[in-house]
Amino acid sequence: MTNILHVINISFVLRHFIGDQFFYFPPKGYKLFVACSPDEGLPKMAEYYHFDYLATPVARKISIIS
Repeated sequence: MTNILHVINISFVLRHFIGDQFFYFPPKGYKLFVACSPDEGLPKMAEYYHFDYLATPVARKISIIS
């Protein structure tokens, strides 16, 4: 099985950027994962699209300090 990791900072854009890919790849042997900043929508998206996720802060800007 091959893994695919999507890293995104806001969960609501998953539907727009990835959407039906969550249904396309698993039957072809891929396991999908998402790393995303924590919010209320992430668990709901994971349940609907059947992916595993890690709620972790994802910065919108690159920062040498952080």
